Amino acid sequence: RGQGNLFLARCGRVRVVLPTFTMAAPASELTPDFLNDEGLKERAVKFIWNEETEDWETRRVKIVMEEEPYKEGGMRVAHKIWEFEGTKVTVGVAKYFKEREIAPNMCFNEAMTQMLADAYAQRFNDAYNSARKIRFVPVSVVRLSERSGQIVSVEPYISGKYVKHNDNDGHVDSDDLLPQAFSHFTWEESKRKLLVCDIQGVEDLYTDPQIHSVDGEGFGTGNMGLPGIQKFFSTHRCNPVCRQLKLDVKDAFSELEEEEMSNEGSSWHQSPETSRGRLGRL
Repeated sequence: RGQGNLFLARCGRVRVVLPTFTMAAPASELTPDFLNDEGLKERAVKFIWNEETEDWETRRVKIVMEEEPYKEGGMRVAHKIWEFEGTKVTVGVAKYFKEREIAPNMCFNEAMTQMLADAYAQRFNDAYNSARKIRFVPVSVVRLSERSGQIVSVEPYISGKYVKHNDNDGHVDSDDLLPQAFSHFTWEESKRKLLVCDIQGVEDLYTDPQIHSVDGEGFGTGNMGLPGIQKFFSTHRCNPVCRQLKLDVKDAFSELEEEEMSNEGSSWHQSPETSRGRLGRL
């Protein structure tokens, strides 16, 4: 319970409303022939965030996870996973950190980060009032009982062309204006406490965001704190979406510079490498 409450308290009690997703995966993806073999199914415990109790609830499920990685990044490995709960079968992607010494609660932190990003996406949709609606896919945490209790994060499998729009280091990777405006929006909507970046996904359905917080605490190893926020604004150019939402990059960036000067010698001035080393405490 404590992990979720810390996230919510830090971000002004943003209401996290989990969407109901029906992913349009091909039937062959959902029910390949080998899934009929009961001997392949493993016992697992699924953790799902309950917005009413502000705590994680558990369910017993069975899973089949492909042995070969589906994708592999610098920090994490992803495998396709099938989840069985009663008669319901869902296909997803299980992700875990390559470095096994990383604390198991990091998967819970990553899930909370994505849920918080989605809460801001819902606010953005309300404020922008466009036909385009952005969302972040829901994330659960699964403990693999038959793999020494290994912890993985699981999200729905998304089919389609995957596009990266920006990263957590100030780079802009696509010409789509909406994701850049969304990142800017989260800074103002959070009363300048945090910024959601590393926007990527299929069409307007995103996954794996990063959150930079002013205090540099929480939100995983990619939280670069104030330097990360400054890097975003150093390359951000306000676009028509920003202007419709009355966002002003000059005002935001000048205030960041004043904040940095007033905190000279404090933790704001630690390098990104140093900042990463002291994060992920939730």
